[in-house]
Amino acid sequence: MKTSFVLYCAVALSGSIQAVLHRFPIHEHYVPTPSFAQRFKREQVPFSYQDFNDDTHKIPFKDVAIVLYGIDATLGTPPQPFLMSIDIDWDVLFVPSIACASQFCNSRKLSRFDSSISSSFVQGQQQLTIEYASMMSHGAISNETLSFGGLQVERQPFLEATDIWADGYFHWYRGYSGVIGFQPRFDTEAVVPFSSPWQTIVESGTLDRNIFSIRLPNGPHDFLQPRTNGELVIGGVDTQYSDHNFTILPLTPTTPDSWSVEARSVIWGDGTSLRQDFDHCVATFSISIPAIRLPGAWSHRLYELIGAREHDGFFMTFPCQNREFLPNLTIVLGGNEMILTPYEYSLESVGQPGSGLSCMVGFDQSPDNTIQLGWPFLENFISVFDQDLREVRIAKSNQK
Repeated sequence: MKTSFVLYCAVALSGSIQAVLHRFPIHEHYVPTPSFAQRFKREQVPFSYQDFNDDTHKIPFKDVAIVLYGIDATLGTPPQPFLMSIDIDWDVLFVPSIACASQFCNSRKLSRFDSSISSSFVQGQQQLTIEYASMMSHGAISNETLSFGGLQVERQPFLEATDIWADGYFHWYRGYSGVIGFQPRFDTEAVVPFSSPWQTIVESGTLDRNIFSIRLPNGPHDFLQPRTNGELVIGGVDTQYSDHNFTILPLTPTTPDSWSVEARSVIWGDGTSLRQDFDHCVATFSISIPAIRLPGAWSHRLYELIGAREHDGFFMTFPCQNREFLPNLTIVLGGNEMILTPYEYSLESVGQPGSGLSCMVGFDQSPDNTIQLGWPFLENFISVFDQDLREVRIAKSNQK
């Protein structure tokens, strides 16, 4: 019998749980990068955005902390363990090879794959170079058994990276060894070198329904103690959410191989001071982007209206007490108003002991006039990604 697989954090969730669901950990981990101040002058590491006058303003970075969502997975027979990041907008499974002799591989404590001890390894001949999180990886495309949480994916294509190097001085490849992609593929006639692990699961016919659902960890970000109250469910939706009112968002045909929907408007408050309506705009969901990315000068204007000033890593900070007086932010997706209150579009953070609670906002300018709904947006929702019906369904996670 086909079944459903659940990835969840170490703390069990309350509510009714289907007996057929298999639960296993999904980790939130914070990855501090080295201090830029020790390596570069502040003015040489700017954060740039465009305002309405097209003038470029530069704000210096401070030390950065990146939140990632990952799971424990294995490759090979016998299994070799890896901490893998999860990315719903990515396809290539990659891990460092034991044969990687680059300076990056030698200087990092990365788990490396040893094909010589795996009986299920199938060597490939095609070579590929990819870029992920400002890191370049090169190697052969081979096939191997991927396992996580009791779900076994046989003959999964993957890049065994024999060379890894940084594409610039800043990158996000820290704290994890590889990436498990959940990118869909609807264009079946397209010629691609391999499928994402999610697409391999779909094509194997393992699941009754080709869907997965995500509830990211929520609550204040504590960089000393990562949160453990999220879950990823493969093949179903936890029954504790059966009474939630889900909004159905059909996938847009203009971006066939991504979890993207139609975006019609962005509205600040009642729309009197700031509103923009779109024609042919798409919004893409992502759990690897630490921002809500909006077109044009939206991010700069929102920072001004919120009163956000100083940088805390990727985020601008503002006084938490101001949330009581700020308006809502509405993003209209497929004709449905997704309303974020000031307590939802802002992030709470617990810093060093004794520093108290701080509030941040994570907005950024999208690079191509689309909308990218990263984890600061998705933390507020239970999100269901349905490949069979070609739709995304979302509901506020705090519904009663």
